[in-house]
Amino acid sequence: MAEGPVHRALVHRLEMAVSAALGPTAQGIVDRDGGYRDPTWMIGGAFPDVRAFGRGFEIIGEAKPPNDLETPRSQRQIAKFVRYVEQLTNAHLVLSVQWHSTPTAWNLLRRSASDWRVVRSKVHVLNGLSDLSLRTHAGHA
Repeated sequence: MAEGPVHRALVHRLEMAVSAALGPTAQGIVDRDGGYRDPTWMIGGAFPDVRAFGRGFEIIGEAKPPNDLETPRSQRQIAKFVRYVEQLTNAHLVLSVQWHSTPTAWNLLRRSASDWRVVRSKVHVLNGLSDLSLRTHAGHA
């Protein structure tokens, strides 16, 4: 499925932030146009836009334009990704949205978590107004 220009811009922002956070030795995939479909990269039957590994972290990244953020399909997809990062010590989910969708994105993440206290430090909203800062489960960079 070809993605629109807003989605592609959000994926690009996500790619740049993840690359900066993980450094030059990071490895992973970026699905820039909705066409990457290697089943080994699926999480709970869903394909993330970015899946990267580096510096002891795994990052799952998903870009959501406003018109896609609250669809039932997106809600199921985000819930799968949240449950995945809940289970792993140094896994993080980064949701890339336009700045005006930030409250909706945080609300969706909260509703998707089985235990918000556990997952709060492992989910991030990238909205163009702040940088991505990763911490281990113990709170160390």
